[in-house]
Amino acid sequence: WLDDAPGWQDRTRAIEDKLSDALHRGLTQRFVDKRAAILVSRIKDRDELLAAVNGDGEVTVEGHFIGRMEGFRFVADEDAGDFGDGAAAKAVSGAAERALCGEIASLGMPFELTRRGAMPAQVLALLQDKGSVQALDGVEHLNRRALFLDLMSQERLDLARRLLREEWRATARTWSGREVTLSREIGPILTRTALRWCGIDPVDNAPGQREEELSAMVRGAAKIGPGHWRARALRRRSEAWAREQIRAARAGAPPPGTPLAALAYHRDPDGLALPRDVAAVELLNLLRPIVAVGRFIAFSAHAMATEPEARTSLTADEAALRAWGDEVRRLYPFFPLIGGRVQKPFSHAGHRFDRDDWVLLDLHGTNRHPAAWPKPERFDPSRHLAAAPVEGGFVPQGGGPMREGHRCPGEMLTQALLSEATALLHEAQFETPPQDLSIPRRTIPPWPASGMRLRL
Repeated sequence: WLDDAPGWQDRTRAIEDKLSDALHRGLTQRFVDKRAAILVSRIKDRDELLAAVNGDGEVTVEGHFIGRMEGFRFVADEDAGDFGDGAAAKAVSGAAERALCGEIASLGMPFELTRRGAMPAQVLALLQDKGSVQALDGVEHLNRRALFLDLMSQERLDLARRLLREEWRATARTWSGREVTLSREIGPILTRTALRWCGIDPVDNAPGQREEELSAMVRGAAKIGPGHWRARALRRRSEAWAREQIRAARAGAPPPGTPLAALAYHRDPDGLALPRDVAAVELLNLLRPIVAVGRFIAFSAHAMATEPEARTSLTADEAALRAWGDEVRRLYPFFPLIGGRVQKPFSHAGHRFDRDDWVLLDLHGTNRHPAAWPKPERFDPSRHLAAAPVEGGFVPQGGGPMREGHRCPGEMLTQALLSEATALLHEAQFETPPQDLSIPRRTIPPWPASGMRLRL
């Protein structure tokens, strides 16, 4: 140890990781009961098992109950037994998945589109990465998506707002009487908010490095060349840190009810824990979007500076704050489009979509479509307080059903954070010094050209 402490630390850590993973697997194993034994024996007699979903949502394989559907989510029966990780498990889970897909299709959700192969490799590497929820389909996608949506409870959303307010006020003590650039200040605030919301203490986890990494992923996603390469290098450093968070959580006792605990103990449709690399990717997929909300917060300040009439009518009422944030998300540029690949041929609005066709949804254009929005270029939060817009006209973070589609599962968290930040900006009564308030259209996603300078 005295001669080569780093080397022995690495070896010890490797052994500890193996022991921790083995213990984790061992704790999740269950005894194979009579039903499992019967199903396994029937696998030997046929290539496929018969599976069905009845009117009460009960899922059966070969007549044996193995779980039930709750909405679009499959909940396995704890007493159904464990089929191991070999051919038996694959046969049973495969039969159940066919039944579930059939049930979902009968409810009008045929999963015609997939995200696989639909995003440029450099975008996927920085914004999602392999194995993430947005790269999955079918039952695996529903299972993982339910994990994220379960974190969007009102209690968790209220906590995010409270944490943002605490971090904002702690930083704002240094702002009084001087000029600040919001694009520089908001990243560290949101990084600390994100870490605390996920159950991670910022003090022990180099928040400055985390902010640098998470911001680079957003900034470099649509770039090529050195800027993108640097972002990829920072992403690798961030993934190593996230893997350590998952390892420590599984070896210890993460704060209960936190996203970190949920990821550490989540089970896929086969009842297995997420591989550590995948759990780490999903941890970053919670942290990074929270930091990305900083763009919308800067745009909220921009709207207050450039739309004085709307700013005068803004109140601290929750509905008014939500409407202001939704109008910011509708009108201001972020990522302008998302892509999908056709899995099952279909026709829509007189157009034919064949298998493997690449489909791009124009988010920016849809949010400004005159059929959905009268005077679409006008900033008018009151439009979100009136009747609901034309179906499909509001897609700032994707479209379609929230629980079973590929729409961003963190949209409610974005709305909550943006409402709270808008309230904080409203309370600050800031002034806007002379500056370039144009928004570059060649940068994805952009900031206001000046970075949004405020005088408080």
